[in-house]
Amino acid sequence: MTVTLGDFLKHVAGGSHQALEALWSPVADIDPRCKAWFAGLWPDLGFATSRYLGAIAHMGTRHSKTPFTDFDDVPFKIRRHMLRMAGNLSDLHEGHRFNPRLTPDQVALVDRHATSSRDEFVTALRATCPVSIELSF
Repeated sequence: MTVTLGDFLKHVAGGSHQALEALWSPVADIDPRCKAWFAGLWPDLGFATSRYLGAIAHMGTRHSKTPFTDFDDVPFKIRRHMLRMAGNLSDLHEGHRFNPRLTPDQVALVDRHATSSRDEFVTALRATCPVSIELSF
């Protein structure tokens, strides 16, 4: 997907998780003349928090057009993504940026929690997320 620089900056300022992941990806293909400028971009933390919480909660309710009726319907991949995004949001609150790539230890932890029971998953998600999150399952 290609977006204009202006649209990309609006998404970064608004805290879009996809834009922030693209901005801070360690493998981003950024023109060397622009790297310093991109390094100085920061999202509005309030907007970013709101967008992340909305995205995390929405993932727990449906995938594509298929609504989830309970926790057991939520696929492993979606649970894992929810946990990763909660960790990104936590890092964003602590240092105003994050690395969207998980370390091997983080992958193991996220995978373990994504395969756990509903109560253990919700506990892990809420412990990882720096602000209160409402879930529908």
